[in-house]
Amino acid sequence: MEALKIILPIVSSLFIFGIGLLLQYFTIILKIKEEMGGINVKVSTLETKMELFWRCMENKVVDMIKTFPTNIKKDVLLDKMLTRDLILEEAVLLKTILEGELKTVEKNAIGYILVLSRLEQVIVDLKVRK
Repeated sequence: MEALKIILPIVSSLFIFGIGLLLQYFTIILKIKEEMGGINVKVSTLETKMELFWRCMENKVVDMIKTFPTNIKKDVLLDKMLTRDLILEEAVLLKTILEGELKTVEKNAIGYILVLSRLEQVIVDLKVRK
């Protein structure tokens, strides 16, 4: 009986302490979940804005760097990029072509840089889908 009088307060204190820890843990988890929801909204907004930017700019920038009839393969791949019909291998090939031309081009370098940055995004998207 004496042992029970000593052990019971200790056990009940430990139990209450454990419940307090669990409450703190779940409170922190809920706060993290709320913050993650806000981050997801911000990322979605940014993706939407970037897509709108590229839809406005893509055709004009691609027209700047087309060289028909000099490099028909590049022009066909650029057209496929505009119509969202590129496959991963074609996107990588187009990137290689554009990077090579960028080293030698004197005018419209900004067009190459913009298309290459868009192409990077396309490549990442294609890899994710794969």
